[in-house]
Amino acid sequence: MEFKIGACVGGFSWPHRLCFFRVLQPDGERLLTVSDDKTARIWNASTGEELLTLGHSDWVWNAAFSPNGQRVATLSQDKAVIWSAVTAEKKIHT
Repeated sequence: MEFKIGACVGGFSWPHRLCFFRVLQPDGERLLTVSDDKTARIWNASTGEELLTLGHSDWVWNAAFSPNGQRVATLSQDKAVIWSAVTAEKKIHT
């Protein structure tokens, strides 16, 4: 499957009402999306399977994988959070 940064994913079972952007994990195996449904989601980039949901209490505006792909930082109206990209455990939030 081929992806372009900034476009919504076609062919996935897409729960988001509005996709703001998406980004591939550094190794290309996982995809990160943010949306106005108050979530960031991590997907299997090959199959489209949803792996993790990272919830906020307001729109998620931005997100990024750490260089090693083990953490995800998300930013929304309510707060910024650093999560485990494997377990969705919150590591740091403001």
